Amino acid sequence: MEPKTELAGIAARKKQIEGHKLTARETTALAKWQRELAAELRGQVLRELPKGVYCELAGRQQKVVDEFGQRYDIAVDVPQINLFSVIKDLHTRVSELAAAARPNLDADEEELVKEKLRQEIGKLQRQSAALQIELDRHMDKLLAKADVQNGLDWLASRLRAMGTQLHRVVGQPGVDAVNEFLDALAAEIEGGALRF
Repeated sequence: MEPKTELAGIAARKKQIEGHKLTARETTALAKWQRELAAELRGQVLRELPKGVYCELAGRQQKVVDEFGQRYDIAVDVPQINLFSVIKDLHTRVSELAAAARPNLDADEEELVKEKLRQEIGKLQRQSAALQIELDRHMDKLLAKADVQNGLDWLASRLRAMGTQLHRVVGQPGVDAVNEFLDALAAEIEGGALRF
């Protein structure tokens, strides 16, 4: 800090403490001096942080902090810790360790995706098998169209034979009754419940 700034700030602060009203110039000088003083103090504290305070911030005992510093080549095993240097070194080590771990993490993620796909495929296969069982069960209940047609053709020929026999026994009224029945059956097959 420049001596001029320091003197103007101290003079304004003294006047303020004595209870006198400050001019605009003195208020500006006081604010500038306080900002620069805070910056100097902050820089000094961050460059010379007592080790006990650092251990408290880290939530670790001094022995653990010292071992950590030695293992990872971080300057925390000294009485006064420079946080600017320590934070820079910590970020460097974290980046290096992350880069070294990345291939393993990528492989783990790949394996997780593969496992998820395997489970999804298994689930789809189980659903497909259940649907196939349901379809097979319904197919057992269905008749082939050709079988139905053959059955109806057989029935028609038997009914014609019966109509001929009825004609001989009871005459035309019996044949007319059978023909009405056959017409009604044909209409039902074409558009009713027996339609296929």
